[in-house]
Amino acid sequence: MKKWLLFCVAALVWGRPTGWMGDYEAALNRAQQEKKPLLILMVKPGCEACGGVLMQIAEDEALAEKIAGSTIPLLLTKGMKRYPIEMYYTPSYPTLFLVDGQERFLIDPVVPVSLPALRSVLEEKVFDER
Repeated sequence: MKKWLLFCVAALVWGRPTGWMGDYEAALNRAQQEKKPLLILMVKPGCEACGGVLMQIAEDEALAEKIAGSTIPLLLTKGMKRYPIEMYYTPSYPTLFLVDGQERFLIDPVVPVSLPALRSVLEEKVFDER
């Protein structure tokens, strides 16, 4: 049952319309090219709240389209070694970061991550700057 649930979450997360990326350098390069901020969701393995937030985002098609249209969405997993760990350190999961293409923080980290908090970030920080 756990494997089936993990498969379903993975299919929702990396499927469209959000298009979460998993490679930090590729996402940063894309953010610089497209002049969009990186919307980083930091998760850790086995975190039920992380999976819940990802599923809620995937199920809210309008929100997923806003994320994909106005940011470069990046999903980082605790323990991955291919991102600046000291920059995105957090003791709480999931945590949301918003940075520009020069890796400058546009907001303080958002914890806990909720759909209302995510919508607020998109409306107040992303759309206002465009």
